[in-house]
Amino acid sequence: MSHVAFPDAHPTPVHIQLKNVCMRFGDNQVLRNIDMEVRRGEIAVIIGGSGTGKTTLLRIIIGLLRPTSGSVLIDGEDIAHLSPRELERARASWAMVFQYSALLDSLTVFENIALPLREHESLTAAAEKQRVLDMLRSLELEGTEQRYPNELSGGMRKRVALARAVIRKPSLIAYDEPSSGLDPLTARLVDDLILTTRERFGVTSIIISHDMAQASKLADRAFVLDKGQVVATGRLQDLQRQPDSLAARFFEASRLTT
Repeated sequence: MSHVAFPDAHPTPVHIQLKNVCMRFGDNQVLRNIDMEVRRGEIAVIIGGSGTGKTTLLRIIIGLLRPTSGSVLIDGEDIAHLSPRELERARASWAMVFQYSALLDSLTVFENIALPLREHESLTAAAEKQRVLDMLRSLELEGTEQRYPNELSGGMRKRVALARAVIRKPSLIAYDEPSSGLDPLTARLVDDLILTTRERFGVTSIIISHDMAQASKLADRAFVLDKGQVVATGRLQDLQRQPDSLAARFFEASRLTT
């Protein structure tokens, strides 16, 4: 399948650029010759079927995996070839929201959210408390600060994980299925926070999503993966108009299941 791309209406500086990225696990070639550009402040959504390499690609972008070959440039710095210490320094300004929250069960909600502040900033106890309580309020989680993750519903755990990710106002946030397992009202709340975070702080967001309503609401740019390759790039509304495209088939399947 040929790679379809559409021009940008309002170009802004490139924040993330992947050049000829490949990823192999043993004999399994997961990603093949990935080229991507995401501009600063954009919300980019990666869509594709199960097993197409979406999560592997997201982890490479955020520096959790090193590609077998190719370059991953964040603000012009190739993180694929940094030393572990240099990579740790670079990743201090990024965040990731994992599909299954990845909260620490031994810590309270307050302690989970405050953890990035304690690791990377020197705040007074009062300032730390105010930051965390403000974040809890924005996600309608007031009163949960002394509870533990196993005392929360799945939707509440997802919102706590999101609060932990955005508490330091990172420049880049990666989301792995942020609406997975959420009821529609909670999913829309998460969508609104993703948009608000971008509007307030200029955050660049990379999202894996099977939720086509979410993708339509959020995406400035979409990347369609098939068999480990980017087969289409552009505005989602343009991609879904392409006859028999994967994006169009995803939308059709979404309509049939709602």
